[in-house]
Amino acid sequence: MEKWSASKGQSNYQAHIDLLGKYLMVIAQLLPKEPEVLAPFLWHRDLHPGNLFVHDGKISSVIDWQSCWVGPLILRARALRFLDYSGEIMLKLPPEYEEMPEDERRSVEYKVQQSVQVYSYEHKTAGRNPLLNQVLRHPHGKMLSHVVEFASASWDEDILPLRDCLIRIERYETLLRLFDSHVWELITALGTGKNMLAQQPLAHTISLLKKSRKATKMRLAIMICGIFGMT
Repeated sequence: MEKWSASKGQSNYQAHIDLLGKYLMVIAQLLPKEPEVLAPFLWHRDLHPGNLFVHDGKISSVIDWQSCWVGPLILRARALRFLDYSGEIMLKLPPEYEEMPEDERRSVEYKVQQSVQVYSYEHKTAGRNPLLNQVLRHPHGKMLSHVVEFASASWDEDILPLRDCLIRIERYETLLRLFDSHVWELITALGTGKNMLAQQPLAHTISLLKKSRKATKMRLAIMICGIFGMT
């Protein structure tokens, strides 16, 4: 088996300096404006069942604090790992479920299970912990935490994750500019074409999207650019 080795740019000092310069250019654009999500919080960093003591059904003690640190809420607050689902939200089985092949039924069951868990968690979090809900819904949250993490570890680990993250951020900004300047005109032209029946669902989605927040616009922009072969 070939032994793992670092990338070629890992030992190049100038490559690290160049990426750090690009990181400093974009980080200010990703930081949220809301002071409450930038407030410092104490983080355990190794919180799992082995480090928890429970008494009478409640957590009574937390151990193993040697790796704790204080950092902005936006960088660390995340949903539970088993809720890391980005697929289609489906809260009930479709009417044609019984007629589906076995493999399709298993796939649909998984979507419904994950969707219900995500919906329940987000709904309860919004009521019990509005600040966490605000962080979880922030459009740049995961991207921001990734680029900060990779920038702090590029020399000790590898330069490639930071480089890849910065490339994705650049594409993100490019799509935003493209979306604002050209994509609406392209979609409008498609929506007024001869095949209006086929375009109505997309046109209806777009009309709703124009009234929505920028983060939601970005998600559809990525989808549309994929349809048109722009990505």
